[in-house]
Amino acid sequence: MKQDNLFTEKFLEGLEKWTESGPQEFFSWLFKNLGLAHRTVYLKHHPEDKGNGFYKRNLQIGALPIPLEVARTRYTKFRPFFLPPGHTSYLPEDYLQLAFSFLLGARSIESASRALQNLNLPLNQDYLNEVIEEFVTYLETINSSPLPSDLAAVFLDGKSIRQKVKEGNEVREYTTYVALGLTLDGRKLILGLYTFEGQESKENWKRVLEKLIQRGLRRVLIVIHDDFPGLSSLTQAFFPGADIQLCTVHLLRNARRHLSREHYRTFRDYFQSIKNSLTYEEGLRLFESLLEKLPQGMDFVRRMVRRKEHYLAFLKYPRELRPLFSSTNLVEGFNRKIEEAERACGGYFHSERDRNFRYGLLAKELLEGRWRRPNWKYREVAHILRYLFEERFSKDDH
Repeated sequence: MKQDNLFTEKFLEGLEKWTESGPQEFFSWLFKNLGLAHRTVYLKHHPEDKGNGFYKRNLQIGALPIPLEVARTRYTKFRPFFLPPGHTSYLPEDYLQLAFSFLLGARSIESASRALQNLNLPLNQDYLNEVIEEFVTYLETINSSPLPSDLAAVFLDGKSIRQKVKEGNEVREYTTYVALGLTLDGRKLILGLYTFEGQESKENWKRVLEKLIQRGLRRVLIVIHDDFPGLSSLTQAFFPGADIQLCTVHLLRNARRHLSREHYRTFRDYFQSIKNSLTYEEGLRLFESLLEKLPQGMDFVRRMVRRKEHYLAFLKYPRELRPLFSSTNLVEGFNRKIEEAERACGGYFHSERDRNFRYGLLAKELLEGRWRRPNWKYREVAHILRYLFEERFSKDDH
């Protein structure tokens, strides 16, 4: 009886304290103590059992999820009386997963919030905000964390998107500057996803490259991008020891557009054999021979002559890496995921926060999924990459 009186006095003292708190905190405290009292009575009638702390669950009261610490026993399936029959226990992670699915299926964060208010779902705005903040913070971390000083490759490409501005309902053009990387052991990285208003520009590429340098990136074996005006001169200035590789897929597209049908077929077939050259020197000699077969007065042909080394830099590297290094396919594959996210939003991102949530989601799915481990082909030639790196940059260490 003495113990019962003490428990009652302690309970009443706590009750007086918690009645001034918020409803979630009050009900959490109340149900914890009711479960503890029920377990005390239960153990008196089952002396063979013992108390075993608490487990965490959520109990839904109307639209209010109550986080609980439910009393449990060690040997039997003790169940506090206040848990409803057939009660399905939800961990906070379960609600976050439901909120994540809800956000993913909505066109915007705002539409998800409005729908949430109209549906009788076991969620509140706090769960949505927690999910959103997780992925927005994930993107911010990617864009600001220190980078490795040395990389095997950097891939650059600009992706045009549409986004609603904060003021009014106007939808404007933005460009996301995508920078991906390949480590010397063959692992893929997202170096940064930077978005600026307006079309792709040399000035914004300079801002992006400055950010990569500020975050610690110094030496790169090869930088791969398309032939955007002025980008080659920028990448050469920021990474003076790197090979510059212009995308060969874009080269073939431009050849089809500028050359006659007969000249294009010659170029396409000949260039395919060049891509299979044993060495860079052999490929360069064959490419020069190919260019002599084309009309010398064409601006397109003269431009290829000036950039011939940049179209064949991938031939300096192991055969296993040539498909990766010869084009911007890797970064364009990422851009297609951005397009899919944009379409899911109705053709444009509805806010900067909405865009960053989607980008953070894409980044996390790749970095903690398919890109978590190096491709086995790249891993097998990692020692060659390290040798090439040491050979090229060893003088910098002295």
